[in-house]
Amino acid sequence: MKIVYNKATGAEVIAYEDPKTAGRYALPANSTETAPPEFNASTHTCTFDGSQWVVTEISTPEPEPTPEPIPAMEQLRMERNSLLVQSDWRMLPDYPGSNQTEWQTYRQALRDITTQTPSLDENGNLTGIIWPTPPESE
Repeated sequence: MKIVYNKATGAEVIAYEDPKTAGRYALPANSTETAPPEFNASTHTCTFDGSQWVVTEISTPEPEPTPEPIPAMEQLRMERNSLLVQSDWRMLPDYPGSNQTEWQTYRQALRDITTQTPSLDENGNLTGIIWPTPPESE
């Protein structure tokens, strides 16, 4: 048994002696007997180019840019649309509740909410909106 080195990583691998010829070793694929230089595997790569080891620093990726917050009016419309979708079923002719008129008034108030002027706080959250109160569920 003999220690050799992976050409792509510099990691130690084992070469086993040929059982028919003493002192002769079968090298694993992509390995070399030439030892790599000392290097920090967490910050560098080490590869064998056929004649020498090449140590390269691992580049750190650029951090993801902070996304721009969704504009206040767009957030307002998205939240309003979600509330309208959640109450759509109450406008069906077979709605079992007796407060359908109250739901119609609520939904109209949601449609009219874009007349307000929304703003965003320092965390990008919607502020400055007075939301209508939904009717009691039956």
